[in-house]
Amino acid sequence: MYKKIVIKIGSSVLRKNSSLNLIKFKEIAHDISQLNKSGQKIILVTSGAIASGMSRLDIKTKPRAISKLQAIASLGQIELMKLYQEYFAKFKLEIGQVLLSWDDFSSRRRYLNARDTISELLSLKIVPVINENDALTIEEIKLGDNDRLSAMVAALVEADLLLMLSDVDGIYDSNGELIKEVDDIKKIKKYCFDTSKDFCVGGMITKIEAAEIATALGIPCIISNGNIRNAVLKTLANNSGTYIKAARKLSAKKHWLAYLSKPKGGIIIDAGAKEAVIQKNKSILPRGIVGIKGSFDAGDLVTVFSKNNLELARGITSYASNEISKIKGKKTQEIMSVLGEKRADEIIHRNNLVLTGDA
Repeated sequence: MYKKIVIKIGSSVLRKNSSLNLIKFKEIAHDISQLNKSGQKIILVTSGAIASGMSRLDIKTKPRAISKLQAIASLGQIELMKLYQEYFAKFKLEIGQVLLSWDDFSSRRRYLNARDTISELLSLKIVPVINENDALTIEEIKLGDNDRLSAMVAALVEADLLLMLSDVDGIYDSNGELIKEVDDIKKIKKYCFDTSKDFCVGGMITKIEAAEIATALGIPCIISNGNIRNAVLKTLANNSGTYIKAARKLSAKKHWLAYLSKPKGGIIIDAGAKEAVIQKNKSILPRGIVGIKGSFDAGDLVTVFSKNNLELARGITSYASNEISKIKGKKTQEIMSVLGEKRADEIIHRNNLVLTGDA
């Protein structure tokens, strides 16, 4: 039995024709109440703010202007949470709204604060209902129906399973057959596409990208049909949908470095440094650096590139970009004479470095 589950509900599940599907809200509340009674901890990541706002205003086609989408989301978020609160109350459950933005994951301090808040809600037996802060955040509206957010939340709370409910049974192969189990996500990406629906964005491709994030931390994923009756309970009981196995497991810190934080700049390393990093698990030293991208400070996350501009890794730099520009290609003694002080030799220590590319 999975002890802690992140459940992502897509807009296509919550909407029926041109309005919200109230029966589905009741089913979701019922299913989560049953899981809670069995001792499982559930975190709900919900889409639907824009769909809810469109229904409220009787808008049939999703506007393109970001400001209008944000305004619609602002109205819709209130309606969405009212419905969740109403239907969860029927099963004597309280909910707590948590609005997150990508900045909450990029900042290590805010990341830990969000984790502690959700943990406290669970300890109080309150169901966290999480959404992107659509009214203020442009990235979510552009990037895809909270699929990535659900994976980031699964990593945040160290979930045992990520369950993504959509309007299809799972992932189908080229013959139209449902793929029941996936070992290697890269092999099935060719079967996944974006959506063209007016009231949501993303599609199966963003679900696969979300699964990549989660499985890298050792969290398996299920993509299943949320439009069947009592979809949450039936999916878990019947092993329906497409099950994606957990891949290699990164530490929580390195998972954050690889997937959940935004790099502030980059460094370019030579072939010798590339071999040392990839093959020998070594730190990055000044003498292996041949170039810099952007401007950043010591302690910032940066991307490590090869000379042919392929991403190799990400890590926390011990030096600012203006310092690196003075010491790149130099050895330890030369660095001390240039900077006038004794500093750590590593630009990025191996403990603060994680491989992310295929090069």
